[in-house]
Order: sequence, then structure tokens, then C-alpha cells
Amino acid sequence: GASTSLCGLVGARLGHSLILWRKYGDSRAASQAQEFGLFLVLAVGLGLFAPEVDMMGHLMGGCSGMLIAFSLFGDVVLTPVATGAAVLILWAVFLRLSNLPMSIPQGC
Repeated sequence: GASTSLCGLVGARLGHSLILWRKYGDSRAASQAQEFGLFLVLAVGLGLFAPEVDMMGHLMGGCSGMLIAFSLFGDVVLTPVATGAAVLILWAVFLRLSNLPMSIPQGC
């Protein structure tokens, strides 16, 4: 629920930091990108140890946020329709993959 949205916001900020880092070589943006990337890795990794946490939701929230940031601030600016279509395709993949087991089985 709310954590997926939070990961989307963090993913958007990560995408924006990566763009600033690549365009301008800004060292602050590089450190911010590392911090936000670590947050997303921890949020997704939490799903490995807590089966009630939706790891795919965190992952797709972060990916959607990054996709939106890249489309808004990147070199190739997408139209709102193309951005929406890309996010819908990403979430369709998420829904397809969400039927797969995403946590470590308890017997291992």
C-alpha cells in the first residue's frame, strides 16, 4: 500500500539524482543517488525476510518512479501519454510476475 507509493517517490528522486549526476557531474547528486538506491535495495530486500511485505510492490514502485523521473527530466522527454503507457506496461509485467513466489521458502 503506502510503502509502494513511498518507493515510487524515492525512485523518482533517485532517477532525478542520476540525471543531474550524468548531466552536470554533480557530486551531491551522486551521493544522493547512492543513498536513495540503498534505500530501495533495503526496501526490496525486506521482502526476503518478511513474507508479509510485498517485495514486488516495492520494486515496481521504485521502477515506476524512476521511469517517470526519466521521462520528465531526462534527455528524451516523453509525452504524458507515452509515460502513462510505459507505467501501465510496467505494472502489467508486475501483475504477471506477482503470481510467482517472490520470497524464500520457509523450508530452505
